[in-house]
Amino acid sequence: YIAPKHKHRYPSYVPNISKLLAGTSSVKYLTFLAPQYLEARYLPDYENLNQLELDLRCFCWDLVIELLKKCPSMKHLILNLHRTAWNHDYKPVNPPTLVPGCLSSHLKTVSMRGFHGEQEEVQVLKYLLNYGEVLNKITISTRNFVGNPACLTKEDLCKEILLFQKGSETCQVEVI
Repeated sequence: YIAPKHKHRYPSYVPNISKLLAGTSSVKYLTFLAPQYLEARYLPDYENLNQLELDLRCFCWDLVIELLKKCPSMKHLILNLHRTAWNHDYKPVNPPTLVPGCLSSHLKTVSMRGFHGEQEEVQVLKYLLNYGEVLNKITISTRNFVGNPACLTKEDLCKEILLFQKGSETCQVEVI
């Protein structure tokens, strides 16, 4: 598990963390705690990575995409969404024009834990379903729905998922 120090309190962490992470390039399983403090350009490529788990304390979709690009053979992605720390203002997700290689050729499972039905989360889900050409399963844990009127209910989410285009005909979506 790698959890860098807060960059505002420790502005010199970047060179040290990038040196540390360079030694992790051959790992098969990796978890980042609070990855929003990382800059993807300082991360190595993870050619052998099988599973990536991100503990997201803010919505940082650009970083998620950059990490997917650095993990070309990844098969399993776990996104732990901690809504309490997010900025409540809606920020549209800008999907990349170039789809990360793992998403179109290797990614088999995605787990989104702590899903609240926010617009950003739904857009990410839609993107993953659309471009996940070999996806077998996406599991969405909605146990933490907060009843925010701006968010989809569990029932509305299930209805909306049925309308999403899927890159994989065999992908199953489980909402729990």
